Amino acid sequence: MPKPCSKAQHKVERFEVGQAMNLEPHLEQALSTLNQAWAGKGWLSLVIDPMLTEDFCAQGPIQAQLDSTGLEQLIWPIAHVDLPERERPYLLSMQTPAVADRVLPLSLQWAWKERSDASPTTTAGRAVSGWVLHHTAPKQMARSLAQASMIRKPDGQPWVLRFWDPRVSAHLVRAWPQWHQRFGHLLSSWYHWNLEGTWQPWTNLPEYPEKPAAGPSLQADPSTWQALQRIGTINHLLAWLPHWLVPLQPHTPQQIDQWLQQAQKLGYSSHRDLSAYVAACFQCHPEFHRTAHLQQALEPSSAYKVSLSKVLAAFSEYDWQLIGRQAQALAATHPSKAHSGE
Repeated sequence: MPKPCSKAQHKVERFEVGQAMNLEPHLEQALSTLNQAWAGKGWLSLVIDPMLTEDFCAQGPIQAQLDSTGLEQLIWPIAHVDLPERERPYLLSMQTPAVADRVLPLSLQWAWKERSDASPTTTAGRAVSGWVLHHTAPKQMARSLAQASMIRKPDGQPWVLRFWDPRVSAHLVRAWPQWHQRFGHLLSSWYHWNLEGTWQPWTNLPEYPEKPAAGPSLQADPSTWQALQRIGTINHLLAWLPHWLVPLQPHTPQQIDQWLQQAQKLGYSSHRDLSAYVAACFQCHPEFHRTAHLQQALEPSSAYKVSLSKVLAAFSEYDWQLIGRQAQALAATHPSKAHSGE
């Protein structure tokens, strides 16, 4: 895992504020959608989280360029006492069409470049997290985002829920319904590229109050905390799907989450073991873990606590073919509750 703001992942030369550019058709469409939705009413702000790339950090090359062009007054920090200044997210507010003409096309290129560069072996962070339409002043909007992100772990310690990242917010309805009931309204006018790479506003959201209820920071119970911790592993595995020739379906993230929970119930906890478990479900069979051949391979190693990932990595093509046949037979004669949907 890279250190926050430790090394630029993109060449700074491509970030030129105010440069003339010809956008690709899909970016032109996104730009048109934003301009039509905004139409000069209220504010349109870009949410930037510099956690995973120093290009967008405070005092980084992007902010330096904004300062040099007189746009620094449009930056509103999403203040957070638990984060160093260089790692704090912020709003870049486009308060006039003139500013939007300069920044919007560039921001779309930033975001698409980040998404296109992502791979399973590198960070898939979203420094350019999304575009939000809001009627409250940018300073107040930044406060609202900060309030929604300040949660507490089961032990009471503070933690930053980076819900503005589309790779996080995509899972929050399932992982923490209570959070959505209180803060989901902040996503109601949010535009982003979803996990499938489709440009869209957030849709199919439940009804929310217009303003968040006052009160202390939400505290995650142990079950919710585990669900939040699985989000990173889910996203890691989603990034591998193209390499496994597995199509991304609407139900795929939930299916991965179910397999991860199944693996945890079997006693696996490390990222490597959990990832190896789900990979075997995709590439072999969801019932692979119940086969006699796997159990025989795990039995002598249990006393030494050899990881599942190491055991699976040692299997030959013959081993996997045998496990596949055994798994298919088990599914046909004795389906597990998890696989049968009971």
